[in-house]
Order: sequence, then C-alpha cells, then structure tokens
Amino acid sequence: HRGAGMIVVVGSPVAAPDGTSFSPVGLAAQTAIDIAARGERVELIGRVGRDDAGDAIVLALGRAGVGHAALLRDAARSTPIGDAVDGIPFDGGDLQLALRYLTAFDAAIFIAPDGARRESEALLALMRDGAAFAGARLIVVASDNFGDAGAGAEAPGTIHIVRGGDSTEELAAHLAARAIA
Repeated sequence: HRGAGMIVVVGSPVAAPDGTSFSPVGLAAQTAIDIAARGERVELIGRVGRDDAGDAIVLALGRAGVGHAALLRDAARSTPIGDAVDGIPFDGGDLQLALRYLTAFDAAIFIAPDGARRESEALLALMRDGAAFAGARLIVVASDNFGDAGAGAEAPGTIHIVRGGDSTEELAAHLAARAIA
C-alpha cells in the first residue's frame, strides 16, 4: 500500500473561542478532524501562531487523532480567531519542508486560500508534484475566482471542487468521503 492509508490536508486552521480556550475551525481543520473520526490516518499541513490559540489548536487536533508534524508554529503571527476565512498563509518553502516529512500518502486535499491567486497557483504546483511523487490522488478546493486551480489542472488523478453554498461542515464531510474513497 503506497501511503499506508495516510491522507494529507493542506490549509491553515483558524481558532474559535471555546469557553476559556479555543477550538480548531475552518475547512482544513474540520476536514482533517472528519477524516480522523472515520478512522483514517491524517496529517494537517499549515501554520498557526505561537500563542494560546495555536497551542489549543495543536492539542485539540492531537486529541482528535489528527497528525500535526507539519503544522508550523509562527512566533511572528497570531492565530486568526473567529470568522476568518483563511488561517495564516504559508509559502512554498513551508510546503516543500512539509512534503519532505510526509512522503508517503494516498490522497491530498489542497484547500486554496481565497485571494492571492498567484501564490496559490505556486503552492498548487508544489502540491501537485508532491502528490505525483507519492502516487497520491489530489483534491483541490478553490473559490470561484480560482477557476480551474491554475496551470496543469488537467493532471490525471486531480479532482477539482469549487466552494459553493455548502456549509464548512458539509463540505468537510464531502471532502473526507472523497479522500477516503
């Protein structure tokens, strides 16, 4: 079995206040948690702040069974809290580093951040290469303005999903099912 059943989710989580602490929210975190709840091995690639919210996210992901070896801690940025659409952005160097650690996986879900199309296309190209190296399926989730998710969209084994009117929970459950299938 190529990737030993592991699924990689790419996207930074956001924190939601939860009493005296914080919970991980956002499409990337919710999708990773849904995959883990289905009994699958999952790793989240992204970035959180080196702050209380980031600490709480790492602990909650671990309790939910989500691997976070490639979840970078950023001392210069605060973890977004509340209704932020995207978490802390990361760059190609961050993604390349993560993919050096996570070389064996069966599926990858790349959640393109809204806006920043050029940066997203560069990250997608790196993720496409990483998925090809691992022999993994790639699922790309993008907003309408991202269109066909950039150059090379015709790559075999790539599924494109455009964010629509579904709730984060509905889309996360759909992505988890598609990644496992």
